[in-house]
Amino acid sequence: MNKVGRKTDFSQIFAEKLSFPYDYDPEKQILRMSAENVSHLLDILFNDENLAFDYLRDLTAKDEPPGTFHVVYNFLSFKHRHTLMVIAQVPANDQGDLPEVDSATKYYNSANWMEREVYDMFGIRFRNHPD
Repeated sequence: MNKVGRKTDFSQIFAEKLSFPYDYDPEKQILRMSAENVSHLLDILFNDENLAFDYLRDLTAKDEPPGTFHVVYNFLSFKHRHTLMVIAQVPANDQGDLPEVDSATKYYNSANWMEREVYDMFGIRFRNHPD
């Protein structure tokens, strides 16, 4: 039986492909970054053959510490049997507008409903969301 969730160290791939600041913990399989770069990251996670994250298992948000929003993504590659959690800090908005992040629906159909839930619960808008 193939076990899902094997640990893979993505440090070298991220160092080569990501052109923005990030913090990656290979032991916990967590990538922390600014939500301003989500679209670039999603393109790499989905299209890079060595990553091939073809399934978004979960998308949620957290308000921690209070007033600081993070969108949390949990990815799975069926091809490689590896997983990754991405925690993207949503930039503060000084104008009082709702915070915004690029939608993941371009790559993951499963993001559609989850992004709506995050909007309803946290007020985070997703740019280019189909609804």
